[in-house]
Amino acid sequence: MSGSRGLLAAVAATGALAAAGPAFGIDMSLRSPFLPPPDGSSPAQALALAEQGHELIVTVTGDRRAEAILRGSRRLGEGTWLVPADRSAAVVRRLRSIGALRYAHRNGRMRPSGVYAGQGDPLDPAPWWMPQIGANRVAAPALGFPLTIVDDGIDQSHPEFSARPVTFLNQNAVVTGDDFHGTMVSSIAAAPVNGVGIAGLYPQASLRSADTGAGDCADVLAAVEAAISSGPTILNMSWGFSPPSCPALHDQIIRAVATRILPVAAAGNMRLHFSPPGVPAIWPHVLTIGSTDPDGEVSLFSNEGMGIDLAAPGESMVVAAPRFLNPSGYETVEGTSFSTSLVSAAAAWVATRRGVQARQLADLLRSSARDVAPTGWDADTGFGILDLPSALRRPLPALDPLEPNDDMNQVTAVGLLKHAAPALTRPGRAQAALHARLDRTEDPVDVYRVYVPARRQLRLRIAPTSNVDVEVFRPNARTCYYQSRSRALHGPLIGGRYGRGTAPETFPVRNRSGNGQYLFACVYKPRDQVSTASYSLSITTTRLSR
Repeated sequence: MSGSRGLLAAVAATGALAAAGPAFGIDMSLRSPFLPPPDGSSPAQALALAEQGHELIVTVTGDRRAEAILRGSRRLGEGTWLVPADRSAAVVRRLRSIGALRYAHRNGRMRPSGVYAGQGDPLDPAPWWMPQIGANRVAAPALGFPLTIVDDGIDQSHPEFSARPVTFLNQNAVVTGDDFHGTMVSSIAAAPVNGVGIAGLYPQASLRSADTGAGDCADVLAAVEAAISSGPTILNMSWGFSPPSCPALHDQIIRAVATRILPVAAAGNMRLHFSPPGVPAIWPHVLTIGSTDPDGEVSLFSNEGMGIDLAAPGESMVVAAPRFLNPSGYETVEGTSFSTSLVSAAAAWVATRRGVQARQLADLLRSSARDVAPTGWDADTGFGILDLPSALRRPLPALDPLEPNDDMNQVTAVGLLKHAAPALTRPGRAQAALHARLDRTEDPVDVYRVYVPARRQLRLRIAPTSNVDVEVFRPNARTCYYQSRSRALHGPLIGGRYGRGTAPETFPVRNRSGNGQYLFACVYKPRDQVSTASYSLSITTTRLSR
């Protein structure tokens, strides 16, 4: 981290806390434009949408008064509501008046990530994709770690599912006659060995279905909430939204990760249209899947981009389909939807065999993937093609601590999660140390709460494997990101360290007041040629020098 840029003179900070640093930092350009806005940053925009007569998805803080204001609206999840158009303006005004409005947006529609390729043979005893991912060399386990398909439902009248156990998680999960995409995706993942048609990758998987109903943002949020409420699982999302259609889904993904759920999403099928970004695929902590052909090459339709984690077969896939689509009950299809369901089923398989935590599972699947040209990570196949035998035997990666912790609202008690993250230092604990990782697309920032006792100094020491920076913010900060460093220094930002390279650096924060304070330390990966880093962080508390 150290380099030719030395520290500037000490910067006076508001109150009794002070530090030093040059003009760099976590500016808003490092933040994905497809994430929700920082808390409380867009009340004017929310009111403008409401006054235009739109129904709104509204997200609120944990203020109990908010629930009374939202009474009569549809609850979609923790702190998330669908407000009818005729009430949205009044609700937004009242939430703003008590400071409980986080942000609001319109109700968008999702797009499935699978397409038809023509009719297929319903008898597919040896799918071409099995040797591609090594599934022909290992035996699938019995019932184990749950797999949840968040999609338009499963056709329970189909021979593949009429006798197969499926847990339906929400009220939309009934036979409606249009459960075609979810039926296809579920069959690739977990169609049973029953002497009929096809068998999925993990035939005895503990299969759950969360029905997305009409496919708009509100119904998707309700389906994901049902999945989260049902406990740890692999969350298959073979669809996407065009940003900024459903930013509230990001908050649910963060809650899912915090509750031992692995989100897996399709990269999308619009490569010939310049691979426009889709969510949740491009968001941090989501395992994003591209498609490959029988030669192990990227499919012509599979999106490319920074968010790709790995790839799996997605062409000439024989799937179960409702008979209104094909009287035989089967179709041949293609799309990243089906690559995603293979990876989701493999993830449930590996979790069952190895008892691995969901947060480790994503790293394990990435590190065990079969690399294809060009060497290393690439924007077509990520870290490579799913390799099931390798994932079952490769040593488990270390657990990245305290995730998710990408911004302040993920570590405070009044943020996205029900409980505040434990502070690294606190009264009675003057020292702390940990080892963690950063990735600009999957885990861009690590936020830690730290405590500075009265009339003491806190020293943060970072030793990274590639360039890493740190900034410290006051207790009133809402986000690590800002548009102007000079303004931030007159507000919540205390200062930071911004050297280049890998040499360890130390950042002191002095508290000359008579009261201890909890602060936020934001460790992040700045833009440079290396997108990942590991680092050691150690914190010590010392007396102030006179």
